Amino acid sequence: MSVNQTDAKAILDKVLSIDTRVWAISVIERNGKILAAKSTPSFKETFRVDQDGEKYGGSLAAATLSVVNEVKGIFGEAQIIITIHNNCKLMLLNISSYEILIGLALERSFNCEDDNFIEKIRQLIISVVQKPKSNRTYSL
Repeated sequence: MSVNQTDAKAILDKVLSIDTRVWAISVIERNGKILAAKSTPSFKETFRVDQDGEKYGGSLAAATLSVVNEVKGIFGEAQIIITIHNNCKLMLLNISSYEILIGLALERSFNCEDDNFIEKIRQLIISVVQKPKSNRTYSL
């Protein structure tokens, strides 16, 4: 099952509302195409970003997952990739059942490895994607 752009946009707001330490999110197809991206005003101010969705961010996320998965024969497929930077943590969640990656920028002190946080994101994705089509709203 895959995620469309309407679903991806719904996922953005739900994930950003989980915790104020979630600064930005991207929903990315496994091929690197960014379906939707959104960040908080504080993220844009702190990192001097004026638009959501970097030009090459999706391709870099897909490439990073590909490189990390070079050892999947030994350790299994990567589920989460976390990098720690001076001002933040970046997290790439591999949601293989929906053929997407979730890219997150988080406050550096946030314990994003917490299984509860990751499970909340997975449940939000399921609640959006599995919502009956008659209950979805689409814009033209």
